[in-house]
Amino acid sequence: MTPTGTEAIKRILGGIPFTAELYWLIRQRGKPINTRFSLRGLQAHMPEIAPVVASLNKAAPVGKKVLVFATLHYWIEHAALLSLSLAAQGHKVTMGYLPYADWQKEINMFDLRRQNAYARKVLEQAGP
Repeated sequence: MTPTGTEAIKRILGGIPFTAELYWLIRQRGKPINTRFSLRGLQAHMPEIAPVVASLNKAAPVGKKVLVFATLHYWIEHAALLSLSLAAQGHKVTMGYLPYADWQKEINMFDLRRQNAYARKVLEQAGP
């Protein structure tokens, strides 16, 4: 199957550092991308959740170091909420993820990096 012009350009740009991230910042202005990869539910509620977690964390005893890992967009939302609840209990939580919308379909590096930039923007609201 021969790639279309858009796919060929994405394949080339996917190998150049910061092109996908700049494209996402300029073209989408930090908004969700128009693919199946969506964290809209998490993005909508994160401004309310993060301050509550921060206040609960201050009163909680020191917990353990925990790693939470997710692979698909809906599991990333679930893992983020789980991570926030563990952080509220005093645990030091590190969250890892793979920004895939569908594990059965190949995705070019350009779109994968755009999805990662979007996910990082949503998840950084929960940071310390």
